[in-house]
Amino acid sequence: MRLSVFLLGLFATSAFSLVIPQRKSYTGHSVWKVHVGTHDQAKAIQNLETSHGLKLDFWRDVKRVPGSADIRVSPKDKLTLKKFLDSQGIPFQVKIEDVDR
Repeated sequence: MRLSVFLLGLFATSAFSLVIPQRKSYTGHSVWKVHVGTHDQAKAIQNLETSHGLKLDFWRDVKRVPGSADIRVSPKDKLTLKKFLDSQGIPFQVKIEDVDR
């Protein structure tokens, strides 16, 4: 009897954890508005993930030039992205400092 109650509890706990997805933390992630003025800059922004190995989340892509893109940036990718944008002369501003706040 104890074994069946234990197994039932174990099964219920396992099933519950499969049904309820775990919330991902975005603590420290920022959203940057990146301003592009040329087609070369727009292409460079669109190729950032493959060319620099960054994991970016484009909240809004560049639709036209001149224009802008909104990009969610993880804490580990902030410095790399900033260096790239500065090296290309692409201005940006931080729209949301911490997405999880």
